Amino acid sequence: MDLVIGGRIENDWFGLSSQLLAQEYVNPSELAGKKPPLHPTPAQPDSFYTGTYHSDYYGTITVVARDGGLHVLMPPKPTDYPLDHWDGNLFAFFPVGENALGISAATFAPDQNNDRAATLTMEYYNNSEYPDGTGIGIFNRQ
Repeated sequence: MDLVIGGRIENDWFGLSSQLLAQEYVNPSELAGKKPPLHPTPAQPDSFYTGTYHSDYYGTITVVARDGGLHVLMPPKPTDYPLDHWDGNLFAFFPVGENALGISAATFAPDQNNDRAATLTMEYYNNSEYPDGTGIGIFNRQ
């Protein structure tokens, strides 16, 4: 537009926009840039985590044990996210899509009796669209 309107390039628009957009390409995950602990707290048995969970925003997801590990099946396709154990009830997964920036956390919270997981927080889905912490990525066990 500089050339059309003013007859010459007036600003380095690519340079200016690159600076503004650079922050959008930083992975906000609590796991970004970190390595798993050398001696992690063991995970619970798979049955502690497997089942269906629901978020009013995203709908119902399923956590299954398959191929020697846990997987989150996320609608609508469903997208299959293998979970890599990190520490205790904290797992890592790698989101897909245009806003995915790498590793993200999947954190299970136990019920009052510590018998099974009551919630699953999918960090990427909790923060990617609403970084103000609205909780849309918290899935309650059904």
